[in-house]
Amino acid sequence: MPEIILSTEILAQIAQYNIMLGATVTNNSDLKRIYDNDCISFLSIEPLLEELNCETFFSRQPHYDGDDVKKYDWMIIGAETGKRKNKVVPKPEWIEQIVKECRTWDIPIFMKKSIKPYWDRELITEFPWVKKF
Repeated sequence: MPEIILSTEILAQIAQYNIMLGATVTNNSDLKRIYDNDCISFLSIEPLLEELNCETFFSRQPHYDGDDVKKYDWMIIGAETGKRKNKVVPKPEWIEQIVKECRTWDIPIFMKKSIKPYWDRELITEFPWVKKF
């Protein structure tokens, strides 16, 4: 089967029409992988395996429109599930740091149920297509 390759410019044009292209981020090395990708509109931080370097990451968001930074449209946060022997347990401060940066950049957050044992407040379940007032 032939491989189809689309440029990021073409993907960006397509994505503006009812498509959200996301990327999975579980650790800091994943963040480096997505820095220069103009097509990604949301991040799924699941499972959260380590404290993310959020300040550096959020200040380097790769979406630009002229001189204005175009933020990510959505962040999804979840924890590792299952009964793996050395399962990573996210620390509440890791989650809080992500939430703080999302609030600073006005990015909606959706917390999956798997994060509840590590988050002592009500889960945040926001969607990018619901207008904030």
